[in-house]
Amino acid sequence: AAAVTFSMRQGQPMSTTEAVFHFPALLLFYALQYDLLDRHLPDHAPWIALGTAAALLVAYLLARGRLGADSKAGRTLVSAYAALVLVHAVYLNILPDGFTPWIGLALLAALPWLMRRKDGATGLLEPWPFMLAGGLILLFNMARILLNENMTAVPASPLLLVLYPALSYVAYWVMRGDKGVEHWAQLLLAVAHLSAMTTAGHLIDTPALVSVAWLLVASAALAAGFRLRDRTLGQSSLLLFLLASLKIMLFDLADTTPLLRVGVLLVLGVSLYAGGWVYRKLPAQSPRSP
Repeated sequence: AAAVTFSMRQGQPMSTTEAVFHFPALLLFYALQYDLLDRHLPDHAPWIALGTAAALLVAYLLARGRLGADSKAGRTLVSAYAALVLVHAVYLNILPDGFTPWIGLALLAALPWLMRRKDGATGLLEPWPFMLAGGLILLFNMARILLNENMTAVPASPLLLVLYPALSYVAYWVMRGDKGVEHWAQLLLAVAHLSAMTTAGHLIDTPALVSVAWLLVASAALAAGFRLRDRTLGQSSLLLFLLASLKIMLFDLADTTPLLRVGVLLVLGVSLYAGGWVYRKLPAQSPRSP
């Protein structure tokens, strides 16, 4: 309300400097009002906090209509406050803990569209505070999936463990070759490999079979790199082959039965031979989008 009144009295939209000075006061207001509400109305505190974000948005729209001009600084201020409320009040306090990893999965599915979204049109709110909030939620849930932390209360958690690496690979495939987001795509590929490896460890009890699963993931990545003419994907599979080989040689063989030991070594040998042959067929460079 103070920020809106300030703009109305000035007769012009808020500047960037003014928005920067108003934001700490807005954060302090949120912290104090939520602490007070949580003490006296704990069940209603998140919903009232959500209402304050809606009230701020309405006040901003009224001020924009009254002044007849738009302000990027004002949009950013309102968007940052709304993103804060969505993360704290909605994600952390309203949503059941068991469903939050599924929210992270939905964000992962939407990530290619969000990262490739072209700026230009002036919208009602600034997108980057919401993208930052979504990124933090996604990172938190990625860590939870990788560590298999508190997943017993999550519905269909084994399926979720599989879907996270699968959607990470899909997101990489959609974003690969795009010059604007290629570095993010490579990071997603690393996350996909890591989550696939940890998922195998969480779902398979026998260590040697976990290594076999790693070899299968590496082989699939190499085959996909060859099929898609994607050298980055093909090269990344070599690290998976290396990690699987080291795990087999250093940890797995000593604790397995002779028959399983022979089978694992056979799979390792065939995978390395086939992987080397396919790798030599990869193109010199990965394809790029214009």
